[in-house]
Amino acid sequence: MDLAALEREIELDKAKNKVPLIVLADAGTPIFGHVDNISRLREICSTHGMWLHLRGHSLASLAITRTTDNMSRFLESITLPLGIWLGIPGLPTATVYSETLVPYLMDNPGRKLISLPIWTTFQCLGPDEIKKRFCNSFESCHTLWKRIEKYPSIRLLSQSPGGEGGIMTVSELTARPIDTSVLFEVAASTVVFQFVPENVEGRVPPYYDKLNSWLGQMLQRDCPLVNITLCEVENGEIVLRYCPLEPQPGSHEPPDFDVFVACLEQQIDILSATVRHKVEFQKLVETSPCLRTVEIDGWAGLGGVRYQPVAFKDDQLTDHVKEQLNNLNVNRVERLRTTDAAFSLGEGGDGLACVRFGMVTGDTDVGELLSLVETAGHEEEESGKVLDTMAEVVKRGIEAATIELQRESDEQLWQEGILRSVPVVGSFVNWLSPHAKSPGIKGRSLDLTAGIVASTENIYRYHMQSSPNQQPLEQTSVGHSRSSSASSSQPQQQQPQQS
Repeated sequence: MDLAALEREIELDKAKNKVPLIVLADAGTPIFGHVDNISRLREICSTHGMWLHLRGHSLASLAITRTTDNMSRFLESITLPLGIWLGIPGLPTATVYSETLVPYLMDNPGRKLISLPIWTTFQCLGPDEIKKRFCNSFESCHTLWKRIEKYPSIRLLSQSPGGEGGIMTVSELTARPIDTSVLFEVAASTVVFQFVPENVEGRVPPYYDKLNSWLGQMLQRDCPLVNITLCEVENGEIVLRYCPLEPQPGSHEPPDFDVFVACLEQQIDILSATVRHKVEFQKLVETSPCLRTVEIDGWAGLGGVRYQPVAFKDDQLTDHVKEQLNNLNVNRVERLRTTDAAFSLGEGGDGLACVRFGMVTGDTDVGELLSLVETAGHEEEESGKVLDTMAEVVKRGIEAATIELQRESDEQLWQEGILRSVPVVGSFVNWLSPHAKSPGIKGRSLDLTAGIVASTENIYRYHMQSSPNQQPLEQTSVGHSRSSSASSSQPQQQQPQQS
């Protein structure tokens, strides 16, 4: 709390004929566990006749030691969230007042009924068990702080346990009386830290918020006995918080800090390697003519990469081209996952698919990973070109066959006479002059190997299914390309059409 700003606000209120009433001080702020200057606040409140109320997790330290001053003269009231501290859901929060200031509260019998769950809990656990739990909580904060403060890439943000220089331990707190204001500064109730670049002060880059979020999730998964939570602070940063005074209900197992520190070291190595390789990763993608960097929200890994053929210009991406590009990258991820499960399908801010690269270790060859992506993209692109060519051949073949069949139908109509096709009249003409026997309109077959539309006359007259090398009587080229011929390993024929 900014005490100078507090005094200015008090004087400003008095100048406006307002009565300053109460100051809410923290003995352990909600996230970082910082403690206000209680002694100075007591002086300010006494000078202006204000009520001083204290709250925070460090108040639990009052149960593990004796203080040298009288709390009733030091504070007017305190809040004790016993249900949170003891891990008992539904236990009411107790607000303790000075008896001399509010004696009328003792005359209300209903308050005794409200406090019955607290009294029952104290009778069940006993003072020794409650004191033991609180001592273990403060001791675990002290232990964790000492174990992780040696890492240069870990920044500690909470209050340092042990007071100035960390010279006082929890055992010393329980062995002798201590001043209340000193007690709150020595007993740290939480440990807050984050992964940061080495030798960097101030706000970390936004990318490190993603890294810290990933780190917290890994620690929660691998070290469930150490209750780590992720918090977002006022400036938007993501921090990791350990607070043993907020245990999981029914969980009283001691934390295994050996496993936790080993896991933390492993994750720090992965985080450092990822940050180091990310610079190389971005440079290699920028130099590639067919790869594009894709920003993925909330992704802590190396990032996303989209394969974009050179023919697809960034300023010419229509909806149809985007759909083709999306299908190309989806197929590419499926092709890559058959060889390495490290590749995964992602989606950029524009809704298009991409390849996601996750966290990496120090020995990862980023260049090799990107070369696999490029190779798979080229193969998928060439495969798509072959399919497009084959589709074009089939389309042209169908068009050519349709034109030829229509031409033969028209020729036959003119040869036989138009009157034969007129209803009723045609029957009379056929009776007077029966038409000669005609072979009818010949069918057409499409040879995908040669790219030719041919007549089916040989097939039905000479049964040429067993003699594919004999030339058909009539054939028409449909502009078949060499690429489609090379892609076909066996001759294929379309079933004949008959009129």
